[in-house]
Amino acid sequence: MNAWSNPNPNPNPKAQQEMTAWRKELKDSGAQPDKNMTGYQFFIGENRLALGILFPDTPGSELVAMANELWHSMEGGTLRAWYDRMGKEDKRRFQREKRVFDGLSDVEIES
Repeated sequence: MNAWSNPNPNPNPKAQQEMTAWRKELKDSGAQPDKNMTGYQFFIGENRLALGILFPDTPGSELVAMANELWHSMEGGTLRAWYDRMGKEDKRRFQREKRVFDGLSDVEIES
């Protein structure tokens, strides 16, 4: 066996293609739960628009950089804690929905 060969080749490549197509169809159908967002993503989503209104001629990448600076300046603040809490709640939501999607019981998820 050389370095390029697969140690566990699929004996039925058609079955693998069907599984890949099934996963893509499932993902595109919207049945899968949406991935969780972090506190940072919530912050950026809310504040990028406000920065765009304040600085209308600034490119989007610079607006995100400005929002990033704001995020880092909030280290340890109550507003930052609020966004972090939003991210943790969304993570629990994702874990709960994922367990249901995977067919497992909906038990309490540790944070």
